[in-house]
Amino acid sequence: MLKSQVEGTKCPVARVSHLTAAQLPSDTHTLAEQAAIRPGGSGEGPLMPFRKSVMSKRITGLALLWISALMTLLGASQAHAFSVIQQYYVPLPETQLRSSFLTLASGTGTTFQTIVSITVAVPGTVVIYDNWEDGYETDINNPVQSSTKIWGDGNNANGIAPGYANDPAGLPAGAVLALRNQVTLPRNASTVLYDGRDRIATTKYISVSRAGWADTPGSVLAGSIEMYSTADWGTSFVIPIGENLIYPTPLTSSMFEMTSIFVQAAEDGTVVTVDRDGSGAALPVTTTLGRGEVYYLGSGVQMGATVTATRPVQVGILTGDIGGNYENRWYNIDPVSNWGRSYYSPVGTASNGQQTYVFMYNPDAAPVTVNYVTATGSGTLSIPAKDSARFLMPQNSGASFKGTSGRFDAIATVGATTTQNNVWDWGFSLVPEADLTTMLVNGWGPGSSDLSGNGSPLWVTATKSTRLYVD
Repeated sequence: MLKSQVEGTKCPVARVSHLTAAQLPSDTHTLAEQAAIRPGGSGEGPLMPFRKSVMSKRITGLALLWISALMTLLGASQAHAFSVIQQYYVPLPETQLRSSFLTLASGTGTTFQTIVSITVAVPGTVVIYDNWEDGYETDINNPVQSSTKIWGDGNNANGIAPGYANDPAGLPAGAVLALRNQVTLPRNASTVLYDGRDRIATTKYISVSRAGWADTPGSVLAGSIEMYSTADWGTSFVIPIGENLIYPTPLTSSMFEMTSIFVQAAEDGTVVTVDRDGSGAALPVTTTLGRGEVYYLGSGVQMGATVTATRPVQVGILTGDIGGNYENRWYNIDPVSNWGRSYYSPVGTASNGQQTYVFMYNPDAAPVTVNYVTATGSGTLSIPAKDSARFLMPQNSGASFKGTSGRFDAIATVGATTTQNNVWDWGFSLVPEADLTTMLVNGWGPGSSDLSGNGSPLWVTATKSTRLYVD
């Protein structure tokens, strides 16, 4: 998972879920060892180098005649059947996003720039884009709605992949489908747009990012987030940061002064319970969500808050300093089932002194000891019971964090120098070591919000001595 900043926008990139060498062409080059990669500046994403494999088949004249006859019988418009292996839902709907932005900056406008970036990891991919406005496809493997776009099946009639004159018969590895449009609030569902709540399905592995900002005040108040495949969703979450985690002090200067939560369902009838203060004085809220719907809580979310659901959901949070000249950060939260005892961060404090902090949260009733290693040294820290520990990353160094007992969660705040934490502010959730992969793809690297700049660095750190192949 990756994050980056674009002229005030934070642009993360998604992980490629559980991608293994066995699921790639046989001549693919891999990284020698597992690596954690994070993009920054105005881009993000892991690196996934490959060479294309070439396959050829001969079809005899008889077979061609048979196919021609079959198409005549079925009709040229006959829908294709696909084998979808991943699904995504675009998080942070614009109406709810604006509510959080209004808390941070009261002059936030009603017209948003929404970006969904899809990067193809494996050749021969077909992407199905299912808009929410007219209801979701009943069977995503057999899409029939006229608003649904099918990219990569070679049929121009049901959609041409963005950036192509004609729809290719299989999207190539490295293809980037950059979707950007204006979304005016309040939303009129009769206008079909790329925006929050849309569903994306794919026949092979992809990386997906979501970014956005309001035209007023512009990309100085913006963010982005890596989108998780529904395979990485869960039913139990603990929020590792919140409004009671005050840094820097006082509360009115804290990076987490406002913490909003977004809970999105993939199935109808999903019952969600949110306890904003983790079994504290506030009573839990229970609600039922339909497919693609989002429960939003704009403020009052405390460190240790919990989310439980009867079916898998994805949980995101947006944090910020109220009136802090547009400081905000976006995070995807891993379900507790995906937490680990070992994490790596590739992003250190910048050479210009812009600080990066890692916040580690321990949900257990006993302290957790964590051993850390950086390019400049090593040591031990303790995460108190049901509390967090803060670690200042050294300049130009990654770090590993390995707990001796119990699982914990970790997020990073970049550009977090206490006197300048609203200038290069972005953040990301650390990925447990068990989820690191030798195959990575950069999901989005625009350079700048208007595409005029080239500010999309990548940070890479490895778990062992590693040879990197970059394509």
